[in-house]
Amino acid sequence: MAVTPFAPDPTREAIAYHEAGHAVHGTLLKVRPGRVSVVPNDADEDGRFYYGHAMFDPFPAWARRGSASAGRVQLLVQRHIGMLAAGEIAETHYSGDAQGGWTRAQCDRERMYDLAGLVCRSQEEADAYIAWLTVRTRRVVTGEISWQVIEAVATELLHRGELSARAVRRTIAGAYQAMLRAVIVGGVAG
Repeated sequence: MAVTPFAPDPTREAIAYHEAGHAVHGTLLKVRPGRVSVVPNDADEDGRFYYGHAMFDPFPAWARRGSASAGRVQLLVQRHIGMLAAGEIAETHYSGDAQGGWTRAQCDRERMYDLAGLVCRSQEEADAYIAWLTVRTRRVVTGEISWQVIEAVATELLHRGELSARAVRRTIAGAYQAMLRAVIVGGVAG
């Protein structure tokens, strides 16, 4: 039997959960994803090879220029750091590998620190800020409802390899509708 490029394996499944974590938590935080993929791509200009990726709108230039209010920038930074942290958290929750996520998500961690630098004045403060946001993100990502939605998106990613922004939104909406039907049917039957 031939193995297709999309054949499930433990690494590909962990990557699907990682990317689904970004997509679902980003959607909850109103950092809407574009395309989400578990199809490996070629090395970038820095020589990095990505096994999966979630495309989001770039962080707005106005927030980097300091032309916006500090509170507005801080909220945007928190949302983006939460979205970035959600990938590793979902991957770790799925695989049980407490170390594996960050090594495969070094780019996410670098981006988190870049963003933290917009609102923090020292490395110590950035470390604490990211740790705090990671704890908050972990509570949401590993919660029963969010986790079911992440599972639905990861399953679709494993099946299709890539999801458009529209397909991500449809998958998320379908997962919520299925949970609601289960509650209604369970309530009627119970």
